[in-house]
Amino acid sequence: MSSFRNTDILIIGSGLSGLSAALMLPDNLKITLITKTTLDECSTSWAQGGIASVLSNDDKFDIHIEDTLTNGHGLNNRDVVEKIIKNGPSMINWLVNQKIKFSNKNRKLDLTLEGGHSKRRIVHAKDQTGKIIHDSLDKIEEIKKILQLKKTSK
Repeated sequence: MSSFRNTDILIIGSGLSGLSAALMLPDNLKITLITKTTLDECSTSWAQGGIASVLSNDDKFDIHIEDTLTNGHGLNNRDVVEKIIKNGPSMINWLVNQKIKFSNKNRKLDLTLEGGHSKRRIVHAKDQTGKIIHDSLDKIEEIKKILQLKKTSK
């Protein structure tokens, strides 16, 4: 006999996308987050470099979009690229408001240059960006009442 659970929102995966979605949803929703192993076993924890976003006066959305399309060699969808890039600064701001300890220089985010980018736009947390972000966000059980179903893979 199988058991059923009622939920308003089902989130599959405990990486940056899953945890961010869970944290952004209204508190009145019944949220269930499932992961195949544990919350910290995800690709986000392995990410080293950083997150690209237009955050300096020296950079523009159009430049970042062209960098991304050029390096995508025609495989990326322009509309999706534009939407993601234009929402980048607000998402970085959201992460900063979640108390993510990004690397700073002179009390500002330390923006670095990485391959495929023509401007300094990589927000990072030393060389452990993914782990630091995930460790901060996976305190989700302390912040919100979310049903977590862990180790769901056989």
